[in-house]
Amino acid sequence: MKLKRLLSLTGFLTAILMFTGGSLHAADLIRVGSAQAFAGGNDTVSVYVTTDEAYNAVEILLSFDPAKFNYEEASLVYDQEAWNPAWGAPEVLADSVNGTVEVSFVSLTVLDAAVPQSAVALKLFSVVLNVAEGVATGTETITPSGTFFSRTEEYDPVEHVVTNLTAGSFLVQTAFTISVEENVQASPGYATPVNIYLTNAEDAVGVQFTLTFDSNQLEYAETVELNQEAWQDGTPQPVEVTPAAGEVQVVIYGTVTAKIPVSNDPRWIAKVYLETADGAAETAVNPLTLTEGIVVTVDEFEPIVNSATLLDGNFEILAKQSLRVSTDAAAPQGGSDTVKVYLKNSETAVGVEAELKFDADQFTADESSVVFNKAIFSGSEAGVTVTLLSTDSTVNVTALPAAQDSIAGSDVEKDLFSVVLQVKEDATPASYDLDISGMLTTRDENYDTEELPITSVTKGAFLVRSPFELQVQSLTALPLTKQTVNILLTNRDLVIGAELVVRFDSDELTYEEGSLVVNSDIWSAGAPITDYVDAGTDSVAVGLHGPDPQTEIPAGGSGQVLLSLDFTLVIVLAVGDTAGINVEGLVATHIDYDPQEEVATGISGYIAVSEEVGPPEPEEVTYLKVMPVVAAAGGAANSTKVMLYSVEKDVAGIGFKFKFDQTKIQLTSVAEGADVPVPYGVVYPIDLDSANTNGEFILSAIDTSLANPVSAGQEAEIVVVGLQVLEGVATGQIPLTLEEASLSDTGGVDIPVTVTNGYVNVVIPTGADLNKDGVIDARDLWYYLNNPITVLIDDLAACIAELLAQPLPSTMLASAQDAVYTASAADGAALINLNTDFEIIVARFTFSYDNSYGVADVQLSQALAGKVFIKKMFVEGKLVVDIISLTGLVPAELGSEMFSVAFRGASHEEAALTLEKVEVADRSGKVYIEAAKVNAAKTLPKVFALSQNSPNPFNPSTTISYEIPESSDAVKVVMAVYNIRGQKVITLVDELKEAGQYSVNWNGRNENGRRVSSGVYFYRMSAGDFTAVRKMVIVK
Repeated sequence: MKLKRLLSLTGFLTAILMFTGGSLHAADLIRVGSAQAFAGGNDTVSVYVTTDEAYNAVEILLSFDPAKFNYEEASLVYDQEAWNPAWGAPEVLADSVNGTVEVSFVSLTVLDAAVPQSAVALKLFSVVLNVAEGVATGTETITPSGTFFSRTEEYDPVEHVVTNLTAGSFLVQTAFTISVEENVQASPGYATPVNIYLTNAEDAVGVQFTLTFDSNQLEYAETVELNQEAWQDGTPQPVEVTPAAGEVQVVIYGTVTAKIPVSNDPRWIAKVYLETADGAAETAVNPLTLTEGIVVTVDEFEPIVNSATLLDGNFEILAKQSLRVSTDAAAPQGGSDTVKVYLKNSETAVGVEAELKFDADQFTADESSVVFNKAIFSGSEAGVTVTLLSTDSTVNVTALPAAQDSIAGSDVEKDLFSVVLQVKEDATPASYDLDISGMLTTRDENYDTEELPITSVTKGAFLVRSPFELQVQSLTALPLTKQTVNILLTNRDLVIGAELVVRFDSDELTYEEGSLVVNSDIWSAGAPITDYVDAGTDSVAVGLHGPDPQTEIPAGGSGQVLLSLDFTLVIVLAVGDTAGINVEGLVATHIDYDPQEEVATGISGYIAVSEEVGPPEPEEVTYLKVMPVVAAAGGAANSTKVMLYSVEKDVAGIGFKFKFDQTKIQLTSVAEGADVPVPYGVVYPIDLDSANTNGEFILSAIDTSLANPVSAGQEAEIVVVGLQVLEGVATGQIPLTLEEASLSDTGGVDIPVTVTNGYVNVVIPTGADLNKDGVIDARDLWYYLNNPITVLIDDLAACIAELLAQPLPSTMLASAQDAVYTASAADGAALINLNTDFEIIVARFTFSYDNSYGVADVQLSQALAGKVFIKKMFVEGKLVVDIISLTGLVPAELGSEMFSVAFRGASHEEAALTLEKVEVADRSGKVYIEAAKVNAAKTLPKVFALSQNSPNPFNPSTTISYEIPESSDAVKVVMAVYNIRGQKVITLVDELKEAGQYSVNWNGRNENGRRVSSGVYFYRMSAGDFTAVRKMVIVK
């Protein structure tokens, strides 16, 4: 064994070479995580361990089929907290012939180096395995083996052969897979997105699929949303959608350089919106089937069409209206708890009736405890009439609004009413069903009303507890992990002490000595005293009491945590097993300070071993978070955002105090975020002067519509705070904090919230940071183009070069279309031509001229329309023109001029326009001096002409040029495109034109904006007596 040899070199494990036996530690485990990749691709394989003690050396061998996998050299990544790099990097030995990779953790320099003891699965390292070309799809196995090494106090070696081994699965995927979201749920009347996912072994430039469904149940909702973030080096073209009865075909393709990069994992590329058809049945199964799926890739500029594996989904049509009763109510005999009723109505209602039914032998209800949520009605709450009727087993609530008020249709569940149920003294401890029924009243356009029974109802539950209960709270855990188990207490009367015994199977669980934690929060007037903790092999006995008569657990507690203990699952428990835990005990109470002893009912619990083995997932929490931001001292204003995420409940109220150091930061604006529903409103307007004086502002916002909260389950941008770092502030982080944060749901109930504070990271800006905010991004270019400033050409070039190395936002790319403009050069205008034959990203032209003449305009040529930004500046009596490209530009390939310069009432010769200097920058940002040429305006055409389109064939767009002669007065020009059947597809030109040269672009779409199919098309131009027709071809 190689590791033995290495250990012998250190001098403290020489004897291991003659070792003949070893000990077996039950908690030692090696597990290989799952991975997936395409044939010819690769993925990371992670290795997890649990360790019974700290080990001075670890050796793990992974075995696999050498015909299908090989180790990616230098791909090892290890946990540097588990193994300090100062101890020496782990050694990797790969054997491609036998299909193994061995990773050894041993230090040749530090004797105390050790992988730590860990009862929780620890990700020790990962390696990358390459999948050979041509490997068939399916699941392969990665098998681990290994040995852990420790030593005695005398430095004698101890070897621990690990026998608890879990192999990993490596899924070899098909090259291309298109899949539909597995289960979509929606109520009738609402357009609902259905996610379409893609995995691809090669960069994809296009995707086509057909989604089919039952047209009696579902309809296409006329919307397809594309995932812009799935694309690199560009954006997708507008989606081409061809709907038909029971299906919709979607074609997605990118711009010239755009692609969807390789991904082993599915990511959504499109959302196809569907809605229920008229008369659709409320059914759980409505298959969403892919009947066509292709992925287009490129091989040396040739498009390749690849068939994709197709995975189907399902659309569950929920009821139009439903009632649900809460299931978490619980109380002991003689106690009480609140029961909530929830309503969902997908169509507008003008009245609602609901009746809650309960067991009269166990409960009573008081009408005075009913709270109806009048806020679900539009208009004034004062106009809502609520009628209550109750019997010994029912509570009936009817609500009608005044005038035209109504309950707006929504796919979101709303609080309807709540009622307190009192548990009778002689009730039998058990769980009881709570039934619900009801109806909605609707009104048509003639104001005729109709009562609709609510057929979809979900029962609730009420747990009647014994007067005193001790309960083990069950949980799910990973194998061989340490888990905290809570013991819960229910007490009808006050409690001044407790004695309990927790029992378990020692073959399944081990109690962790010293892990007992008593919850002092439920005790009034101080913490209790722990009398004893007696731990045996299969039980733990605990005694508690208050130090004085005032220290007690108040009456009326239900399921509160009394204490907690830690247990470790042992090796005999496999996935799917459970380890039972029992509890029994007594509680002490008093009547007028006369102590009484009561037997508490014991309720058993368990630890279930989960299917997933690995690090536990972090618990999902509701949070408010301030986003970090980078800025420069004295630079341009920047902004941070406050983000909200609610796990379960919709949020109707938000409040917090935002604090900052006003000696270093000043706020420039406070605005509601992009995800705040309308008409969510700020209750107290933000006074910026006051905020900047005091270093804080208070925000209090509510859902003023009372029916449009911030939805649970998705992160929302709540507030955008503009700020500026003051001059002279040193680099480093300036805290941005939230205090007194609070959230409330639609019923006005507080929602617990966790706060994550942010900061402003103050940096020193570079020259390329044009707006001096500390970050080089699209905002620098926007700031430059929209402000009357000039910057050094080197700084501008460096900025654009940096932007080209980043994925530019689609909004920034689209803004180029709005920022440029073209026109034919007027007589006397100068036309500027650049002779550069390499790709440039910035060109700066500096002109001198007779300042007694005014510059009338600087206009881009038609060849550059929609491709570049242009900016003109006047600097020290000279004209400076910047041309900026976000995609790269080769001027010599244009075949025409770049832009023109015209003067008021004079030709460029009369204005003595002289081009003094041209500076250009390549894609790396390097600046060169180039030759440029000023030409007089071109001679006007002599005859009508219609040129052949270019390119031809084309995809997705082409340009058509035409000429109007100088002898002609303004003439009406009509140009249209026709298909091979002679049907008009689109009109491109229909307007008067003066003499000159013109061009028009066709994007391959018809009058309705839909992309036409591939094939032969004709374009026809008529101008006065002139008519001409040309042929062109669209290819896909």
